[in-house]
Amino acid sequence: MDKKIQFIFRLYDVDRDGFISSTDLEAIFRLLINTSIKDDELTFIAKTFINEYSGNKDGRISMDDFTKLISHSFTELH
Repeated sequence: MDKKIQFIFRLYDVDRDGFISSTDLEAIFRLLINTSIKDDELTFIAKTFINEYSGNKDGRISMDDFTKLISHSFTELH
């Protein structure tokens, strides 16, 4: 499971700095979401998500934050 989580984390860490930032999420959203959404709306969504799930509220999600988020999501499904 750890290797799968690490792999997914690396997919979201677009700039490869070891953290998922709102900029990383915006890039992913652009790939996945219809381009009719305005830039400022995507920025708001990405920043809101990061602020919600950043463990120490530093504006980015660490591997530890991500692991907790994913693990919590899996336990809720079962």
